[in-house]
Amino acid sequence: MTTHQHLNFTLRPPKADEGPQLHALITEVLAGYGLPYTQEPDDRDFDNLVIAYGSPRSCFWVVEDENGRVLGCGGLKERSSEMAEVRKLYLHPDARGKGLGKRLLQCIIDFARAAGYRVVMLETSSKLPEACKLYERFGFQGYPHNNEVIQCDLRYELVLKDPLAVPTVASVL
Repeated sequence: MTTHQHLNFTLRPPKADEGPQLHALITEVLAGYGLPYTQEPDDRDFDNLVIAYGSPRSCFWVVEDENGRVLGCGGLKERSSEMAEVRKLYLHPDARGKGLGKRLLQCIIDFARAAGYRVVMLETSSKLPEACKLYERFGFQGYPHNNEVIQCDLRYELVLKDPLAVPTVASVL
């Protein structure tokens, strides 16, 4: 277990049956910003996160506190041999401002780099200013875009340098 700013937490792979709990977390987070959750076709990965993110070039992590409470999640999915997408990166309001988002995003980017991707992209909403600032601090470049997800009005991309060997989940945790 890692201690960070007086909060004990772990980053761990998802459990196969955890989709509904994470779906509820994401719905709650979006509602807090006045954004309704709209089920998208690729949200079927909630049916079984282990399978949806089980390829060697994909990853998914759940953030959990010392009591087993799920505080957040985030993953990376292959879009092409050169590009991956950050997916479902959300933190419960109680977990914000403690460095968890930064830690989770760094793990995702490290995984993407090690998996050999040249570009990492994501779609988000300008109504999530904290998330946009986090992405920009990591070097993501944002621009308005006709995104695939209805509530998203921004697309961010990060060009990676120096890809490494393909990792395992354990190697980046």
